[in-house]
Amino acid sequence: METPTEGLDRFRELLRQLLALLESGALLVGATDRRALEEIPQQEMRLLILACDPAEYTYDQIADIMGIAKGTLDTYRRRLWERLGIKSKTGMVLFAAKNGLV
Repeated sequence: METPTEGLDRFRELLRQLLALLESGALLVGATDRRALEEIPQQEMRLLILACDPAEYTYDQIADIMGIAKGTLDTYRRRLWERLGIKSKTGMVLFAAKNGLV
């Protein structure tokens, strides 16, 4: 049976290993993410970058910036989310951060 101290030591070691992987970049971009990045059309990439901008643009503002209708933006967003397997704007931000886009 593991003592509480041993459990804490094991947890700390796992945490150290995880941090080392994060710092090395080994967890940042897998082959699937690289391939997905290469396949994102220009307009969808522009949407991804604007959606992750620190200015926190709304989708209406992004449509205005891109000079497209809101319906067109919704289509780009839907295709992007399907392509990347994400379900929300938060997922877009996480994907972008994970892949060095923001």
